[in-house]
Amino acid sequence: MTDVGEESEWNGRRGRIDAAMVREFAPESPVFYICGPPAMVEAMGGILKSMNIDEESVKTEEFVGY
Repeated sequence: MTDVGEESEWNGRRGRIDAAMVREFAPESPVFYICGPPAMVEAMGGILKSMNIDEESVKTEEFVGY
């Protein structure tokens, strides 16, 4: 959640997903499914690549034209 105002009732984690968050929440050998706008899919793919995640463990789908 990156675009939630302070008045929101959302009590969960806020901010962008980064390598530290992936390590915190993902098990040892997960399969990652990334789905969303092309820029987000590309950014998440870059994070996983920087973590040396095997490309076969990353599944993507882009949605354009929101």
